Amino acid sequence: MPFLVCIVAIAMAGASFAQDEEEEASNAKPDAGGIVIEPSSGKIAEGDTITITFPVSMVAADLIDVGDQASPFVSEPKLDGTFLWKSQTEGVFTVSGVVAEARHRLTLASGLKDATGKPFVVKDWSAEFKTPKFAITTEFNERKQLAARPQIYLSCGFAGSDRLSSHAARSASSGTHIRPHREWLARREKPAATSILASDARR
Repeated sequence: MPFLVCIVAIAMAGASFAQDEEEEASNAKPDAGGIVIEPSSGKIAEGDTITITFPVSMVAADLIDVGDQASPFVSEPKLDGTFLWKSQTEGVFTVSGVVAEARHRLTLASGLKDATGKPFVVKDWSAEFKTPKFAITTEFNERKQLAARPQIYLSCGFAGSDRLSSHAARSASSGTHIRPHREWLARREKPAATSILASDARR
């Protein structure tokens, strides 16, 4: 039985490898017409850059490092991003959005012209890139204990010698009976009278 499982696993791995080889081989001709694109295949995601270099000058020198330039290539499905010429022959495309788990096929833009205004056409040029699967991630970190110890604040006050404190009352309601000491209660109630007698004695 383990031998059969091993055979099946090898067969599946071989099929997967063959599929990957087929997908790589389907990337047309990214170097056709003297064009160089880097990377020329593989996976791309948001934030990645694609550099394309042409064999001739494609723009005037005053357009180098100028934003909002039209990309010399298009993608199907659409590949969101911005293009910037770094020289008259080289430009960088920065990816800002892709279609999840898709194969983006790049071809030269229709009506593309070089710096002299001459049409630049390479019909068989194309490049393909794959995108990762859609996934939802979170930065939540599980904690085994609280950051601080919970606290319950208790207040205590006396309205008379025959009444319990609020703490004693709560304790009594929970089944624990606590009665303040009578002598301590007496001391709490007599300071004003004691101070008056002391004052009369000094007179």
